[in-house]
Order: sequence, then structure tokens, then C-alpha cells
Amino acid sequence: TMGVHGWPLMRQVIVPAALPTIMVGFRLAFAGAWAAVIAAELIGAPSGLGFAIEWYRQLLMTPKVFAFIVVIGVVGYLCDLALRALQRRLTPWAEGMGLS
Repeated sequence: TMGVHGWPLMRQVIVPAALPTIMVGFRLAFAGAWAAVIAAELIGAPSGLGFAIEWYRQLLMTPKVFAFIVVIGVVGYLCDLALRALQRRLTPWAEGMGLS
């Protein structure tokens, strides 16, 4: 707009305007992917956090099951914190927009 065309318009207007929403999409996609990985490990993987939960469940070791559930939650939370920090670094202008 205002005479800007092509790549400068894309780089200076469109991408910065879309970046906060794209970063929220990354955070949501990561949450879904993390849940899918754990669910897949529960069903049929020979190793991993989900496998450990199922293994210890079959052995009736409930404290270990809950320990692995806590580990899954902590890893997911730490990854979300990292993505939020990246989002704040890449989009400082969107801080008060409710997108962080």
C-alpha cells in the first residue's frame, strides 16, 4: 500500500502482520503433535515415554506411571515456554494484542 509493491510489501507489511498468528499456530501444532507422539507410543512403540507408562501400568507400578505422566507434562510445558519466548522475541509489537 502507499506505492509499495512486491517483495518489500510482503517483507515489511504482510509477514509482520501475520507472524503473531503463525506463532500461535506453531504452539497449537506442537501441542497436538506432542499428544499424538505420546498416544502413538502408548499404542505400539517399543520405547519412549508412552511405552514406559504402559509398561509400568502392566506391572502395577502406579508411582512410576504418575512420574512419567508428570515428565510428559513438564516437557510439554517447557517446550511451550520456549515457543512463547521465541514468539515474544520475533513479535515484540504484538505483546498487548492477546496473542502471546
